[in-house]
Amino acid sequence: MICISTGQFKGINTSNLIKKLYKNGIENIELSAGNYEKNIEKKIISLKKEQNLFLHNYFPRPQKDFILNLCSTNPKIRKKSYEHVINGINLSSKIKAKCFSFHAGFLLDPNILEIGKKFTRTNIRNKSDAIKDFIKIVNKLAKYAKNKNIILLIENNVVTSQNLKNFKKNPLLMTGYKDAIKIMNKTADNVYLLLDVAHLKVSSKTLGFSKTEFIKKCNKWIKVYHLSDNNGEFDTNDDVKNNSWFWKYLKKDAIYYSLEIKFKNIMQLKKQIKITLSNLGKS
Repeated sequence: MICISTGQFKGINTSNLIKKLYKNGIENIELSAGNYEKNIEKKIISLKKEQNLFLHNYFPRPQKDFILNLCSTNPKIRKKSYEHVINGINLSSKIKAKCFSFHAGFLLDPNILEIGKKFTRTNIRNKSDAIKDFIKIVNKLAKYAKNKNIILLIENNVVTSQNLKNFKKNPLLMTGYKDAIKIMNKTADNVYLLLDVAHLKVSSKTLGFSKTEFIKKCNKWIKVYHLSDNNGEFDTNDDVKNNSWFWKYLKKDAIYYSLEIKFKNIMQLKKQIKITLSNLGKS
């Protein structure tokens, strides 16, 4: 199924956005970030009918913002991150979603205003230690999720040339296939990958590896896709096109495909859904 991600909608409460999308015939939605909204969980449960809702990463958004980082060296951030994912698993179960997805960890704790931009230079932790800690906490979450019949999905991070230049090394996990393979091989059997093709395009250019090699080596774990396009320099959430690079590499049996694009109008969203269906051979 083709979902619209709410992550690129600005200035509108999620519950009102769901109603707006439903009203306009868009019934498959991935809920991501958005504004803080009181009693959002009860609202989501009451709004869920025959439509398909999936929760992603920083949803439901907490009242007090923080950077979700499951391998943070800060115990408070790590605890908040763990509890946030537990909450996401519980709500996913209540709305009968198949999965809950979240980003791979960071080797630092950036300022929330720096996400997707150039990070301020700071100390970053040892990568091997971070991977071990990340695997440990993901497996703990996976055990909990399995009891709720929920699949966990880890999204590949995006690293820009600015960040690589600033830190002299990569401050993020799972921007390339080597990290992804290590993590997938050591996590539980209900843990899979969410492949963000836009993140992959930027990271592959920054780090100098093949996009298609990443897909080939990690393909067996991919269950969900985030779709958007960019110029390879930054994750700009541009519209997908018929000539976007990734179509021929996508599986046809993913749990869902989420269009993570900047919102312009409802007609744009419907056109993007049509393009996606056509390129997946489902029109």
